[in-house]
Amino acid sequence: MDFGKIFSRALKYPFNVQVFLVMLVVNLVFSYSGLYFIGLTDPVAVSTLLNLGPAIIPLVIAGIIASILVTIFLMGLYVDNASKYFSSGRKSLLSNLPTAKKKFFRLLGTYILMVMIVIISALPMVALAGIKAFSAGAGAYMPVSIGAVIGLAIMLIVLFFVSLATYIAVLDKFGILGSIKVSANVVNKNKLSMFIFWILYLIIATALGLLSVAVLLVSVLALDIRILILQSFITTYTTLFAYSAFTNFYLSVKKK
Repeated sequence: MDFGKIFSRALKYPFNVQVFLVMLVVNLVFSYSGLYFIGLTDPVAVSTLLNLGPAIIPLVIAGIIASILVTIFLMGLYVDNASKYFSSGRKSLLSNLPTAKKKFFRLLGTYILMVMIVIISALPMVALAGIKAFSAGAGAYMPVSIGAVIGLAIMLIVLFFVSLATYIAVLDKFGILGSIKVSANVVNKNKLSMFIFWILYLIIATALGLLSVAVLLVSVLALDIRILILQSFITTYTTLFAYSAFTNFYLSVKKK
């Protein structure tokens, strides 16, 4: 597995005006909306919204759902675009719209199922620890702590095996369940390569993530939303890097 080639191509992928600009605009909208609700952009308007009380809850829920749907659609668009970029050179995002539309519900279903599997995998251990702690009486926090740690470890292991599912849903013809199963099979056959890939990916993504968080904190503390633009640039680059890295890894494994 040529990890140097995988990550060098993934790091170069975002350097295209059209590819970068679309995601940047979306991230700016999301970021501005988030800061709006904490009162940084318009405290008076936020105060008015908060006065609505419980009536604002449906609005918040609708906003969260809308952001998830937009994110899923963009993931399908960019994963398909990245695959074309790696196989035959860069292509316009417009050429990937048909695939993004066609695979949207499959990708959404795969994402929801993947999240459910990861979360549910840890519930038995956490629940068992909670029951033991409850039966042991007050102050018995150790079983809960151990259960939480074991539960988190289980979640990470399960995530490790299903992490390619959403990419497979876009890049291949498998359905929702099929994408989950194929991801587990592919990772199982390439455990060492996947482990090395994850380590390298996390090193790069963590560095970019810390930089993004630092800039965001400066933006909030300085009460200056202009700094938010820089943070959105970093977030956009990190997101596109992630999509392209996982896409390139799966395509590389698929060729073996």
